[in-house]
Amino acid sequence: GHKIPDVDSFGSCLGVYNIVRKSEKECFIVLDSREIDNTLNKVLTYLADNKCPVLNKIVSPQVALDIMTSKTLLVCVDTQNPSLLIEPRLLNKAKNLVVIDHHRRGQQFIESPDLIYTEIYASSTVELITEIIEYYPLNVQISEIDATVMLAGIIVDTNNFTYRTGSRTFEAASFLRKQGADTIMVQNMLRESYEEHMLRAELFEKVEITPNNMAIVVADNVDNLTKTKLAQTADWLLMIENVKASFVIGKIEPNVIGISSRSFGEVNCQVIMEKLGGGGHFNNAATQLTDITLQDAYKLLIEKINEYLEEEKKNEDNTTN
Repeated sequence: GHKIPDVDSFGSCLGVYNIVRKSEKECFIVLDSREIDNTLNKVLTYLADNKCPVLNKIVSPQVALDIMTSKTLLVCVDTQNPSLLIEPRLLNKAKNLVVIDHHRRGQQFIESPDLIYTEIYASSTVELITEIIEYYPLNVQISEIDATVMLAGIIVDTNNFTYRTGSRTFEAASFLRKQGADTIMVQNMLRESYEEHMLRAELFEKVEITPNNMAIVVADNVDNLTKTKLAQTADWLLMIENVKASFVIGKIEPNVIGISSRSFGEVNCQVIMEKLGGGGHFNNAATQLTDITLQDAYKLLIEKINEYLEEEKKNEDNTTN
């Protein structure tokens, strides 16, 4: 999966693990324990509490490099960007390569895989993996615990079946539910602490609504921010009446500014974030900027939003004429 993996990335790895295990092949999940967000940490705790055997198959990037051979099949999930992989060096060593993702291909992408399966209209990579499991020639049985984690991946990426949710999304969720996925446990894993709620309230106090009905938060003087926190805040900002799109800007590393954006479809967040070197989906996108101040990042974002709006107006005028 990708760096600082989310539940969709890890849930996809779990799905692939179940497929490979049914095929009677050995499988390992590559995970950097130093780069795990709070939600995934809860998932791993849930797996540990239930003594799940898959935990014995999780290896560090260095171990993966050491045990990899010319016959190893490397399956990259939830990203096509080589620089975003947990361990990009695995690509150089891989002789057999598969990519499964639901993001649109950006300027950087994994070249010449043996098989690539991408569907940008899918809700999540877990949705794609679940479909593969359903139609796999061998009858793959998923444990209730693995199904629960995979369902959590869909719920997180769709924000409770709000974004990019189609009939196939519900069919995948239904399949996982039939496998025993526990919806109450999913909600328990996704619950936030009191401190996290207070942090969100602090960010809400900083919201600015632009004349174009964009909600923007610049998280100055706010510590302990992560990409997940920015994304969750952007989700909540959309619940403000008349807001067309939301943007949250915050420092996620000493010299890295993160921007997360959301919309319900009136604004193409992906295009705006791509103008800033990022990407994602139509109504769910993000970017990271290095060596820049929060205020400069804000000015740059405003510039790109206005640029996008002007392009949209020109396209509309051309269509009308």
